[in-house]
Amino acid sequence: MHSRIRLTLATAAAAALTGGLLAAGAAPATAAGAGSGAAKAYDFNGDGYRDLVIGVPRGTVNGAKSAGYLVVIPGSKKGLDTAARRVISQASPSVPGAPEANDSFGAKRGSADLNRDGYADLVVSASGEAGADGVQNGRTTILWGSASGLAGGTFLPAPASNVNSLGSGGLFPADVDGDGATDLVSLNVAPDPKFHSVSVTSGPFTPGTTPPAAHEVFRDQLHEPRGTVGDFDGDGRADLFLNQIGYQHGTPSGLAPEPSWTYPSAGAVAFTSGDFDHDGYADIASGGGGGSELSHGGSVHVVYGGPDGPARSADFSQATPGVPGTDEVNDYFGAALSAGDVNGDGYDDLAVGAPFETIGSAGNAGSVTLLYGSANGLTGKGAAVFHQGTPGVPGGNETNDVFGRAVSLRDVNGDGRADLTVAAPGEDHDTGRVWEFPATASGITASGTTVFDAKSLKLTDPTGGLFGASLNG
Repeated sequence: MHSRIRLTLATAAAAALTGGLLAAGAAPATAAGAGSGAAKAYDFNGDGYRDLVIGVPRGTVNGAKSAGYLVVIPGSKKGLDTAARRVISQASPSVPGAPEANDSFGAKRGSADLNRDGYADLVVSASGEAGADGVQNGRTTILWGSASGLAGGTFLPAPASNVNSLGSGGLFPADVDGDGATDLVSLNVAPDPKFHSVSVTSGPFTPGTTPPAAHEVFRDQLHEPRGTVGDFDGDGRADLFLNQIGYQHGTPSGLAPEPSWTYPSAGAVAFTSGDFDHDGYADIASGGGGGSELSHGGSVHVVYGGPDGPARSADFSQATPGVPGTDEVNDYFGAALSAGDVNGDGYDDLAVGAPFETIGSAGNAGSVTLLYGSANGLTGKGAAVFHQGTPGVPGGNETNDVFGRAVSLRDVNGDGRADLTVAAPGEDHDTGRVWEFPATASGITASGTTVFDAKSLKLTDPTGGLFGASLNG
């Protein structure tokens, strides 16, 4: 099989990974910080349609290998407008910095309307960026939205010298102190474990104004910081949920330095948040990927928010009643997650990637399962599964495609329902391919699914780049 992709998952709980292949939490459904005039996340031109961002952190820019770039595909009434795609890198006009080998620009991203001008902005990490002393501190850039889309950028100041690989574990715009201004939570996975950390850059953010330097709020010498944010207790402030650490409460002074609820699992590699039971409190979903006492092929652990923070929980795998498929060793069910309301019923649903699922004789072909929300939360009832053998889906199941290695639920056509985007970065010998599934009142459908890749988008390095290895947020 493809050793690069297998290694990424097999060492997810213990090794500091580069390239952005691990999915961090998607933008939370109930994150604080969005004003009444603010654009929705990922709507960069303010037209009411969310755009798709594909990170290509291993992409070559001006001859610099793994300098990294982004592909931005606008949403429209008819769905994604691939003809209007844009490529953004540190070589693009008005984007600060310069492309250098191993910068990994675009490895992680987060979106919000930071200055509330009606255009969503994009926060991007270049986790491999090194300072003059050669230390891999990383760098974070704000790309500003405008009527013409992303235009212009602002560097966030370099962090303290002991904060390494800024943003390599995830970037989350959210109001953690409840002052009405969006802050930026950064999870920093350093090459040296003693420098793993969580930092916060306090808002507000404004074009032309230098933001304050990030301040560290948590350091852990054992665990890679990965997780998600959301208002899990409904107090109007965003909270942070960290793997193996737990729930850090948002307070008027910012994130609480110590967890107020612990999270014992050591196997989670993917996180997202959404309101699966529509009770007004954000819920947490984490994917274990590998086998555990709950399943052979991976599982999803859901913790539901409440007035006192995270409360009741539930687990899902391919052994759960109603969930299609068979619980098999190394399926990595839960290796990628994204939350969104696909049928417009008010309950967020969950897309679950199982990139190493064997389908027929094709090992590691991959699949994506959709779990629906309800008054009681996520349920296996009515769950649907999609892969390249599903009628209506272009392509065919092949060994090592890893379909479902990245997933995203976002409303790209403005109909109030989240559409499903799925990537198979192993397709065509690691060239990669992305599918867009439309949403209907009945949920996601394979009918009308479109597919595109680096070649059809006319990118400069169309082969071997793991196109689609990371998607929105």
